[in-house]
Amino acid sequence: MPIGLPTTAKRRRADIEARKVVGPRRSSVFFTPSRAALEALTYSEARAIAPSTSAQGWALKTAILDVDRLRQPRVREVHPEVSFAVLKGTPLAFGKRTWNGHRERLRLLRRAGITIPEHLDAGIVPGDDVLDAAVAAWTATRIGRGQHVTFPADPQPGEPVIHA
Repeated sequence: MPIGLPTTAKRRRADIEARKVVGPRRSSVFFTPSRAALEALTYSEARAIAPSTSAQGWALKTAILDVDRLRQPRVREVHPEVSFAVLKGTPLAFGKRTWNGHRERLRLLRRAGITIPEHLDAGIVPGDDVLDAAVAAWTATRIGRGQHVTFPADPQPGEPVIHA
């Protein structure tokens, strides 16, 4: 979930830098809508306020605003596709919902010492959500150890960052 909303239609450097890191997967990193757009009552109103407001960003409106209200320094922004690209050292070759994408992500996680069980008793969960949660946990561990990277690499005080 994005943390740190733009007050205007200006794009966050975190989103711009993250999109560069994931390369061909850049559409998975949507530009964070402005606060004014997210506070609009309808998607049409949000687009009138900020024409670049994506359907994906609007669909996550409630969750984005909930996280924004937390304002707790221990809560960090992580984007799974960015974390996977950092883990691999280059953008991933396949989309996360494809067979090849699942296999590529499983190999990367295994290389990092994370094994996903063949059978999950927690219920029926989409495979890409399980893989995203696993790489987010990898990033959280890196944050705890001070081994993570941020996008942008040189954030200004108070500027939103994506961790990987």
